[in-house]
Amino acid sequence: MNPQVLQYFSPYPTKLLEDESAPMSGICVEVNNFCRSKFAEKPECATFYADLLNKPDGCYRCPFGLSACRFSAVGVPLAITCVIPLPRDAKNRNPDEDAKLKSQPTSGVERTSIEKAIASFATLGDTYASLEEQALRKLPHALHEIRKLNAIIKTESEALTHTTSLTECVTIHRASEFMSTQFDLLDLLINESIVELPVKKKVQLDALVHKCVKIFEIRADQNKTGLQFTDREAVWVTCCDKTLPIIVTILLDNAIRYSPEKTTVRVHVR
Repeated sequence: MNPQVLQYFSPYPTKLLEDESAPMSGICVEVNNFCRSKFAEKPECATFYADLLNKPDGCYRCPFGLSACRFSAVGVPLAITCVIPLPRDAKNRNPDEDAKLKSQPTSGVERTSIEKAIASFATLGDTYASLEEQALRKLPHALHEIRKLNAIIKTESEALTHTTSLTECVTIHRASEFMSTQFDLLDLLINESIVELPVKKKVQLDALVHKCVKIFEIRADQNKTGLQFTDREAVWVTCCDKTLPIIVTILLDNAIRYSPEKTTVRVHVR
């Protein structure tokens, strides 16, 4: 689960404690200008949040007088932050908070509201995890049905390329081959752990790249980008035959996607 998904539904500003990202504004309350500037300029903020990661759940006052309420949801350590919990702690009342409340009135949040928001995170996390589990159960079947349809299109378009001169048939065939490579990647992500796949097969890299270049020619045309395969040498590599095509595909896709129009992507295998 992407931890940022939790933040998107928070009414108040939140901070992921396991990375260095800035606090994210909530749906109802934005990160106030005071905290935004201090986080960008002062190392004390980074130190405060780093220390907060290893502390038990609860509200802690930052070096500049505001508070961060630490909690965990679905195993993700978070903090509702950039707030001043109300009513304030009479014993440890900070006079600076009066000025901050006047200049940033939205930072004053009822403690009970913070507690309710934290409780809702647990419910949200459980619901999201349940939806993810349902999706993972249904996705392989849907992927299988789409692959079957694409296989039919691929077979028919390939046959037509041998019996007709229509360029549309070549385009459709290459598009279906491109879809096949994307399905292979999805299949790996859903059904297998990529890092556990064996590296044991000999593959002719230049032949694989040549095939991928042919598949991506349609994509290059759509982006108004040239695509040339030059300086080809016979190169054999020991690899995982399931993941190597994905690497070539990603490299070509990025090269075409981020190249300016009317330029040429040149591919070399040595």
